[in-house]
Amino acid sequence: MNYMLILVPALDAALQKHKRVRVLYQLTPDFEGFTTGSMWDDAKLGLAHLKA
Repeated sequence: MNYMLILVPALDAALQKHKRVRVLYQLTPDFEGFTTGSMWDDAKLGLAHLKA
């Protein structure tokens, strides 16, 4: 849920200001793993912004 509410708008805003952006995921010690749904969302986002 936070992915669509926080990451996607932040990425879209950065791409309005810059031609290309890089994303660094910093995971906290309490991270328990990815879900299949989150991996799919990440893949879709990456493919939608492949050259950005």
